[in-house]
Amino acid sequence: MNLECIPFSNVRYYYPYSKDDLLENTQTYSKNEDVKKQIQQGKAFKYKFTFKKCIDDLDLLLANEDDTTGTMESCVNFIVNGADKFANIDKWKTLKETINEYTQSGNTNKKSNEITVSSWRKFSRCINKAISNDVFSMDINNNDNEV
Repeated sequence: MNLECIPFSNVRYYYPYSKDDLLENTQTYSKNEDVKKQIQQGKAFKYKFTFKKCIDDLDLLLANEDDTTGTMESCVNFIVNGADKFANIDKWKTLKETINEYTQSGNTNKKSNEITVSSWRKFSRCINKAISNDVFSMDINNNDNEV
């Protein structure tokens, strides 16, 4: 085949964002100096998931969760369609707070009455677990190699 054994020449590295300054704000097992060098060369980027860009793919966060009754899917559709209090949400934190309102005993929200409080509670646990990572962020700073 006569192929040369050389590294790829046009490579981009995408690291999950982290608040940890010690690792160049990335979640990686790579050496800090390697990440720093890649960023300086314009070859490395830190990625984040902002609410506005990810709301339509909210169901993907729950892909590993068992949902035999389809109630979590109902919650996702309720949120994605901007129903009731979910109409003007633009941050992960606000999403969690609003979901929490639906988990309260005695919740008599007429627009979501087909989704039980216990279903909202399960949904809340799953979403909180899924978005607890630093990579779920409020905004992207283009000046800091974030995408």
